[in-house]
Amino acid sequence: MVEVNDPKIDQVIALPGLEELPQAEKLELAELDDLLQMVVSINNTDLSLYYLKKNGEHLYLVWIVIHDFYTLNGLPLVIFVRTDIEPNRFIKYRPDTGTIDFVDKIQESSAAYIKIIKIKQLPFCLDLTF
Repeated sequence: MVEVNDPKIDQVIALPGLEELPQAEKLELAELDDLLQMVVSINNTDLSLYYLKKNGEHLYLVWIVIHDFYTLNGLPLVIFVRTDIEPNRFIKYRPDTGTIDFVDKIQESSAAYIKIIKIKQLPFCLDLTF
């Protein structure tokens, strides 16, 4: 049994081939609307975007894995957009009119509400280096 204060918990386990993991590929979109259209069209059940503030820029992003990419088991792809808009809890998006509002609660059923999940930093393999 491992105790909570056991120093072994803090040790990093070296896994074979871990140092050979490729970084995620990046795909920067031109507009926030492009990212919202993609999120709404891909998944109608769990609408979420990740938000990260990096180098003073507001980044909204999703990541996906392209399975069976050549010899890899999967290739991570970070799809993101840079904006000057700070987040709220949700993005209220109306694809029929193209309107975007940042709101703190769900108000009507005729719009898509996309959750914004704020993160401090991306995992090392998904890091966005510019």
